[in-house]
Amino acid sequence: MNRNLPAANVTGGKDQSDVHEVRPDRARTTGAALVAHDRFILWVVPAVERFPRNRKFLRGDRIQSAALDFLERLIEATYTRRRTGHLAGANLGLEKLGCLIRLAHDLRAIDQRRYEFAARQRVQQH
Repeated sequence: MNRNLPAANVTGGKDQSDVHEVRPDRARTTGAALVAHDRFILWVVPAVERFPRNRKFLRGDRIQSAALDFLERLIEATYTRRRTGHLAGANLGLEKLGCLIRLAHDLRAIDQRRYEFAARQRVQQH
């Protein structure tokens, strides 16, 4: 049984300007990651609701917050010219999310089937 979630990488591109400008054409670059993460959030919210009460509020809230923070970083990277910092933050957030999900699995708040699903979703988000 592989205990580690596979690493994911969403970095790419380089800074083109110091100006944060809305760039709808950038959606093609990280759009697939946005769609995959949106599906993940739709899965993770009800999954956290199933956590035992003593784990739901601290660990469950942290997982949901990490998932939403990652989504925000992807949106920022998609629609700004200065992407590198946002994508680096997104990578760090994705690693944190993976650690929190692994911890939830180790503490038996997430069963093996859900843990494997989360790992597959995480790989799709790069």
